[in-house]
Amino acid sequence: NITDAQKRQAQEKIVQIIKDTKQKKGIDLLPYFFPKWKKGHKTLEVYEIPYHAHIATAAFSNKPAVYKSKIALQHYRSFVKEYFIS
Repeated sequence: NITDAQKRQAQEKIVQIIKDTKQKKGIDLLPYFFPKWKKGHKTLEVYEIPYHAHIATAAFSNKPAVYKSKIALQHYRSFVKEYFIS
């Protein structure tokens, strides 16, 4: 898991990406980065993948983590169900 400071730093970077993209290209990325953000319920909560070390090491092997780790596959499935299928 990531520390609170790391989470805050990631959220700040994501917010900056959203602002820059909206200003430069007119595209609102907010629902893609913060899908739980709703009118009246503004949250910077993002889906966290426990044991994300599988993902980081997969980047160096040129294979997606879902092909190398059952844990990563389970977490990605959970992510898809929560954000795209519900």
